[in-house]
Amino acid sequence: MLIDRVTSKTVKPNEVTSIQSGRYALIDQKSKESFEQSLILEPVIPQNLEIMLHNEVAFAQPSEELFTHDDIIKSEQQLRVIYDAIHQINDKFDDIDLEKFSHFLPPEISKNITPNELDKGIEEAFNNGVLFQINSSPRMSMRYDTELLPTSRVKRYANNYQAHLVAHSECWQQRTIVGIVPKKLMAKVSEDEVAIYENIVYARLIDNLFNYLTMYQLRLEEIVTFIDQFGTLDSSNKDHRYITQLTQDWGRAYKGNDETMEQLQGQTESALESVKSSIRKLSQLRSDKLYQSIPRVAKVPMELKQTNILVHDKNYRRVAQLWRVWLKNSNIDKLTPQQVLEQKQYNFIQYQSYVGQTLNQVFVNLGWSLTKTAKGHKLRHDNTFGLTLEHSKKGEWRLVRKGNLIARIVVLSEPLVEDIAENELSSEEFLICPENNTLSENGSIIVISPINLHGKEILAGKLQQQIFKVIIREYLTDFKVKLPTAIETLYHGKCDYRLSDEELGTAKKHANKELFGAIVTKSNISKYLKQCPVCSHQAHESCIKQTSRDYFAASCRNKACKATWSLDVKKSQFNLNNGGSSNGRFAFSINLEYA
Repeated sequence: MLIDRVTSKTVKPNEVTSIQSGRYALIDQKSKESFEQSLILEPVIPQNLEIMLHNEVAFAQPSEELFTHDDIIKSEQQLRVIYDAIHQINDKFDDIDLEKFSHFLPPEISKNITPNELDKGIEEAFNNGVLFQINSSPRMSMRYDTELLPTSRVKRYANNYQAHLVAHSECWQQRTIVGIVPKKLMAKVSEDEVAIYENIVYARLIDNLFNYLTMYQLRLEEIVTFIDQFGTLDSSNKDHRYITQLTQDWGRAYKGNDETMEQLQGQTESALESVKSSIRKLSQLRSDKLYQSIPRVAKVPMELKQTNILVHDKNYRRVAQLWRVWLKNSNIDKLTPQQVLEQKQYNFIQYQSYVGQTLNQVFVNLGWSLTKTAKGHKLRHDNTFGLTLEHSKKGEWRLVRKGNLIARIVVLSEPLVEDIAENELSSEEFLICPENNTLSENGSIIVISPINLHGKEILAGKLQQQIFKVIIREYLTDFKVKLPTAIETLYHGKCDYRLSDEELGTAKKHANKELFGAIVTKSNISKYLKQCPVCSHQAHESCIKQTSRDYFAASCRNKACKATWSLDVKKSQFNLNNGGSSNGRFAFSINLEYA
């Protein structure tokens, strides 16, 4: 049996028609195995599962109608940037570093941009003109072919020219008493042979460097694109509080670091320009006669032979040296399917940790304090009431209040390539992934990665709305029993359920334990609803307009915030900062009819 991690339902293998990598896990995993080892990750389908699947079942791939081969290559390089950054972030921050933690691209990514031995070797080869010198004056060998030519054009006879002439009378000019006057003869024709071993090495080196630099360019462009997106935030019509939050999030990554964002941008753009320049030069060499003269099918082993030309010719010797540097610095060893699987299992661990830290920081931003427990975290909000964040260590978190589910969050450590139907995720369920390579507009799918600008705030907005839905529903629910007169009197003239400490003391004298608990909860919820949803400042009485328990409007006196929010039960609406859907936790509307 399988567990569908998206829906949390069990699935029979014969019910699976396509496998989204990372979506399914084996239920009957061995107890000694960790959870990531039970995941069905591309490219390996366990043998015991494979025999139960339909023959045509395979791992889902990006749609060929939507994605070209180049798009897929770009996605692969983007994922490499993402996981390079995630590994650096996880190495940099501990679980308790929520005040310092930043989920955005870290300054340490510059280590991946600093020119390595191969980059320096490529630059040196172009500076010395080695490749262009070989291109203009390649070494060649002499090749002799036999060809039937007019006598006047023959410079060297073929070894068999006499035998051929005797056997072919059509090549005779005339026959005389003493012999034959030939009209045509078999001759040796010499021709320069370009496709020698050393030139094949040259051509394949150009291919290898071109592929290496093309992949490097794609990774650099991902970083540049992210930096450019960040730079255009001010003109994006986003809420100023939203922009401030993103700025603070990325700014923390550089706190205590000698490097700045501007330095990273300059370094990346400089490296990108250098790579593009090298690619242009390689493209020029690929279009010239020497490269075109080498058959595409002509290959050489990774380890070069020590030929006289490669050893003694200055230019070819440098080509051989650059080949060995490429061999040393490029990841040209193809991983076995098992090695790919192990790498993806490790990525799951890393992504789960990264999303976990990001999620915890979201709750801190929302004003909750976290206390670690054996099963996750206890959440408290200004000592009013609590929630529980359960983490199963299986890439899933459950936000719970009084046993009722507020939100369920599932992480998929692989790029999403298969559409998730709307009915597969309920309104309180969210799927987190590093890349979404579908055209699905399912609002429950959220991309969170170091190079995704908005993912964290989208998640924060979704969770904040889910919390408010549950809390408002609890606030509007009547007491289960008729209140004693002494307690009923406490609410006379009040527009909400908030009681002072003295009034709570009076209520405690006249209520049993269960009723008093409900009274305290409603008082705390009343207090919570009058706290700013953005900065958690308590609204001053002068900033609250309330006519009944079914309506209030409030504003924040914090000059850096100035948020406004309102609850209108008759209209079934809760609004923050005039609603909207593009500003995460800083502006939204909740339709209470569907809460």
